[in-house]
Amino acid sequence: MAQYLPFEFFDNLSEHAKSRLPVGLQITGENDPDVLVLIRLLSGNLGIRYAGVNKKIKQERNYFSPEFKSMGSKWGRGFSGLVGEEVTPSDVAKYIQARKFINKSFYREIIYELINYFVHRSRSSHTSAFIYLYRLLERISYCFPLIYVSMTEDFKKTYTEVKSFFGESKEKDEKAFFKVFIDTIFAGDDVLQTTVDFSFEVHGESVDDAARLCNAVKKVLNKEFREEGFLRDTEISMRYQNVGQFIIAVRNGFFHNLSKQNNLDAEALRDSDVLFKLINDKCLGWIASIFLAIFSYNMSTVRE
Repeated sequence: MAQYLPFEFFDNLSEHAKSRLPVGLQITGENDPDVLVLIRLLSGNLGIRYAGVNKKIKQERNYFSPEFKSMGSKWGRGFSGLVGEEVTPSDVAKYIQARKFINKSFYREIIYELINYFVHRSRSSHTSAFIYLYRLLERISYCFPLIYVSMTEDFKKTYTEVKSFFGESKEKDEKAFFKVFIDTIFAGDDVLQTTVDFSFEVHGESVDDAARLCNAVKKVLNKEFREEGFLRDTEISMRYQNVGQFIIAVRNGFFHNLSKQNNLDAEALRDSDVLFKLINDKCLGWIASIFLAIFSYNMSTVRE
């Protein structure tokens, strides 16, 4: 397996479940493709261990599921089914093995960001985990669109697609680029009509506490996100394509404390780890869903 010092991975799947997988989807410890490590890590069946220390982090949440529901021992069939109705585990294994050296350094970088996210999450240091979530968003904002268009053999078409991702916005930074990219690749897809819902209710806390925290977050959102019906007393719903902008708004409101009036007030937050515990995993699930869409699209172009 590629080295991720001071960390290493261990397989959460049972020996029986592993034996049923194609060899190309098994984690062997010998030159495992980085993209496979990423998929297995996001699927919740690859744990993290400090190398040389008997300290383990069992990453068992499946970020490809909106409910983070485990695929259990049927992971091979479960994941390939997400890629495509007629896709088999063997198809996924062959695709990964054929392209395991492509974008290797990029996948390695985002795996390190994820490792640190899961390490801090395991410590209940959710504010620190959010930092790595934001770093992850920055890394993918240009790279995911470029990986998506890299499968075409028509350079003119590639140029036209990349140019279209910038849209008409005057904001030519990578996050604006990424938002238009999402609007483009999911055009006509029902997913753009869905929302990602962030509830601020905490077990053992009052509804008033949830409303206070929710209201603090509302204040950092731009006017275009304040749509009727999307902001409630204890819950904020963001349209699928706007979740990246939500992450940015929260980051700016929290870390750029003196740059504007509408920031995340420390008195309203009280404990920032409570806030970031409530939003982090859903944001990572959103990123995982975009990765899955790109992986599925690119694999489909190879199989056609």
